[in-house]
Amino acid sequence: MLFRSAPGLYLAYVIHFARVPIYADEWHVLPGLSSAIRGNPDLGWFWSQYGEPRIPLVRLYLLVFAWLDHLNNRHIAIANACVQIACYFLVLLLAKRYLNGRLGPLAAIAVGMIWLSLVNTENAVWAFDIGWFLVNLGFLVMVAALALPDAPRRCWSALAITAAVFASLAWIHGLFVWPVGALCIWWMRAPGRSRRNELLTWIF
Repeated sequence: MLFRSAPGLYLAYVIHFARVPIYADEWHVLPGLSSAIRGNPDLGWFWSQYGEPRIPLVRLYLLVFAWLDHLNNRHIAIANACVQIACYFLVLLLAKRYLNGRLGPLAAIAVGMIWLSLVNTENAVWAFDIGWFLVNLGFLVMVAALALPDAPRRCWSALAITAAVFASLAWIHGLFVWPVGALCIWWMRAPGRSRRNELLTWIF
C-alpha cells in the first residue's frame, strides 16, 4: 500500500508542526466567534466580506471547532489535513476512472507527492486556511458526481450543484468551479436533449 505513504507523511508533518497560538488572520474572526459562542450569533457577520471574498463556510467551520474545543488550532490543522487527504483519494479515484483502471502504484505515489506537497507549508499548518481545502473538496466532489456515476443523473446532478455551492461559499476562487462544471457536462454527455437540459439547469 505504497500510495498511503504520502498521506501518512503529510499527516505526520501537520501533527508535528501545527501551531497552537492564534495567528494572523485568525484574530479577525475571534469577535464574531466569541459572540456566537455566547449565544448572540450575528448572521450578518457570517456573510460579511473578508477582503474581497465572503467566507461563511470558513467561519461556520471555525465556529464548530470553537464550540467543540475552544478553537484549538492544532486540532483544526489536523482536521484540515484530513480534508486534503480525502481530496487526494478522490483525485486517485477520478484518475483511475479516466485511465480505465490503469493507475499504477508509482503514478499514485507521484500524485500524492504533488497533491500533498510540503512546499505548501504555511497552509498545511495554518488553521484559518481551511477555505483552500474546502474549495478542493467541493471541486472534486462536483467532478466525481458528474463523471463517475452513469445513472440516475438527477440525484448526482443535485449533488454536483450542492458541491459547487459548497466551494463557492468557502473562498472566492470556488466560483471557478461553476464554469468547470459546465465544461464537464458539455464534454462528458452525449449530444442531445438530455445534455442541453442538464447544462441549462447548471447555468441557471
